Amino acid sequence: MASGPPPASLLERREHDCRLTSERWLATLDEARSFLDDRRLLSITPSCWLPSLFGACPPNPDPTARGFAAMPVHRWWWPGALSELPGVRRTKLLRGKVLLMDAALFAAIAPLCVMELARAEEGAYGTDGQQLVAYLDQQGPSILGEARDALGFPSRAMARVRQQLEAVGAVISEDVELPAANGGHVHTSRLARVDQCLSLLNRVEDVSIAHGRLVAAAVRAAVIAPRDDVDRWFAWPAQAVIAELIADGTLNTPAHGWLAAR
Repeated sequence: MASGPPPASLLERREHDCRLTSERWLATLDEARSFLDDRRLLSITPSCWLPSLFGACPPNPDPTARGFAAMPVHRWWWPGALSELPGVRRTKLLRGKVLLMDAALFAAIAPLCVMELARAEEGAYGTDGQQLVAYLDQQGPSILGEARDALGFPSRAMARVRQQLEAVGAVISEDVELPAANGGHVHTSRLARVDQCLSLLNRVEDVSIAHGRLVAAAVRAAVIAPRDDVDRWFAWPAQAVIAELIADGTLNTPAHGWLAAR
């Protein structure tokens, strides 16, 4: 879809609200938490028009750095630290990439994830997905290696099914450290079904309403974004929901091909 030029005023507001300019870069973890509280959802590295934690930090000065070394200096540990704070939910709803969310927002959109959990139980994500959610239902939240060994999954098969289920929120993971045989520690994950992660009482029951809330919150977080980019953020096709949000005034089109929150 061809787009026209977006309004300069909204781009300026985006630079300010998403902390994209040097005078607004994050300096402390407390500032990062305030940033998350304000935007309600953050990706880790810039990959789309959604606000990102590292996109709001001074860039790494070494262009040859890779992996953890390429992350903003002295801030590589922020995503893990934020995800452990009260009121923060670590998800992989950004097409399998980490997306930190305000816990209240996650509760509001949880019906989408519960729907996908039910689909996984019915076999929509294959036998491996069905077995994994059944195992977690029986055993409770489980360390990755223990679940993999109990189910007899090869590492690649486990990685594949995790990617599928975490991208739709049916399964949620958290990073954990375990003691190592040499006296140090190893990093791994604990897996849980979404219905084991939070009380789903008083949640929005209508899946379409939950989807609308997710898209609306994401566009608000970005301030302005190309419509086609918004449609690629999550696993669920968004064009019909976008049209409904425009019709009810929740979103508007400040220029052809662009979306902004009311």
